[in-house]
Amino acid sequence: MRKVLKAIGLICCLAAISLAVSGCSGKSEEIKNELRIALPDDVRGFDPSTSGYTSGIWDVYSLLYDRLVIEDRNKQVVAQLAKSWEVSDDGLTWTFHLREDVEFTSGTKFNAAAVKASFEFLKGKSICPVPLTTKIKSIEVADDYTVKFVLNRPHAPFLADLTDMRYPILAVNDGQPVGTGPYILKEWIKGKEIVLVKNERYWKGVPIIDRIVFKIIPDPHTRSLALEAGEIDLITCYGSPNLKEELQRLQKNPQTVVDTIHNWKVGHHLVFNYKKGPFSDARARKAVSYAIDAQKVKENIVGKYGITGVAHLSPLSPFAKPDIKGYACNLEQAKNYLSEAGWKDSNNDGALDKNGKPFRVKLVITKDDIAAIAEMAQSQLQKVGVEVEIQVLERGAQQKAIEEGNFDLALFTRIYCSGADPHLHFRQIYRSGADERYGYIFKNNELDDLINKLYTTLDNQERVKVYQRIQEVLLENAAAVYLFYEDHVTLYNRRLKNFDPFSGELSTLWQAYLEK
Repeated sequence: MRKVLKAIGLICCLAAISLAVSGCSGKSEEIKNELRIALPDDVRGFDPSTSGYTSGIWDVYSLLYDRLVIEDRNKQVVAQLAKSWEVSDDGLTWTFHLREDVEFTSGTKFNAAAVKASFEFLKGKSICPVPLTTKIKSIEVADDYTVKFVLNRPHAPFLADLTDMRYPILAVNDGQPVGTGPYILKEWIKGKEIVLVKNERYWKGVPIIDRIVFKIIPDPHTRSLALEAGEIDLITCYGSPNLKEELQRLQKNPQTVVDTIHNWKVGHHLVFNYKKGPFSDARARKAVSYAIDAQKVKENIVGKYGITGVAHLSPLSPFAKPDIKGYACNLEQAKNYLSEAGWKDSNNDGALDKNGKPFRVKLVITKDDIAAIAEMAQSQLQKVGVEVEIQVLERGAQQKAIEEGNFDLALFTRIYCSGADPHLHFRQIYRSGADERYGYIFKNNELDDLINKLYTTLDNQERVKVYQRIQEVLLENAAAVYLFYEDHVTLYNRRLKNFDPFSGELSTLWQAYLEK
């Protein structure tokens, strides 16, 4: 009887996976040269300037749109639609020399006039908190394939910002943006699937795979089961509460490739409310920084699929300070700082108090966060007498709590940048007056001055020094607890050949093929 019940359960599980990936069109069965990709979220639209961010959206856009320049797997800015470029000595004029063999998928010619029109289309739209288009004074068409951007003032990260997928080169066709990428949008069934077909005009060559179907499968475990069952060929932006165990299991499957890239752009850390409550005292913040064992958190949550946090940027970031010293776990040091701040165990019950009030703090996380991170922090802080209440909120509610200062600690899973330079992250979170949603997260005058220098310092080596000093200031003031940086993981069927995945990009799929 038990064997029969197990068999029925397995059949139900496989049926659920099949329903999750089949959607409602039923067309996928008819296409043999088709690649099926699982996404955790649907897109909100196909205008990159207004659609906002969802997990995997850049993967879709990287197949539809090209940019002037992109960031490669080695974190370098390299040419895409631009062949070369130069900047004037005063940093105000950027000149780009364009490819001459490119067409939009609508058949319109790509040239300097198209670049100008594209940025004029993007200008004024709600792309991000500080749109790059606001930095541009004018765009000049020097000749058919030379375009000049004249800036209002020097903006050092201008080239790096152009790698952001929010600044693709578009042509507007019947009110809808079209690109020059290897695939064309064919169909979008909201909440179910996105269907792309190959662009016969693609400037690098006609893609081998005829059709790509993105299936929306929110649950990470269901996505991985669908991959193993052969219902899905590729999973990008992979994430799971059981990341370490799930990937270890998948790596044992001979039909599955697990591609990992140490990703300096996605980090998990705890931020303090530094304006009110116990963490307005830097000694209490330093105590928590010493009490939490970031290495143990990383090992427990992601194992080898990540890097332990030391400073605000991953040691793999091009802006990291290699020899920077963080807060290695040291419970005695944590207790000393707590004692200096006036927290004592007055009744020997293991819990700290001060002026008759217990050291009890609220840690706010979202439903999408990995709860085990918060639970480990809670357990580790208990060892030094700090009681932590974990409050699980919707993402919008957590943001509101942070904005209103209704928290003591908050778990941040942050994407530091979607381009090649993290300046916007530091400006938004740590510069005074930049974004009042983060007014209760640490700021000071030196940080303000340093962040401002990121925009005016044109020499790259000097900019690296500015970033390094920013990280030192954040550590000196115990602005946050840096836990780990999660690898970018791509899972795919071994039948998929000639594919080189890298963070946030699927553009190399134009040359990939499915082995029979």
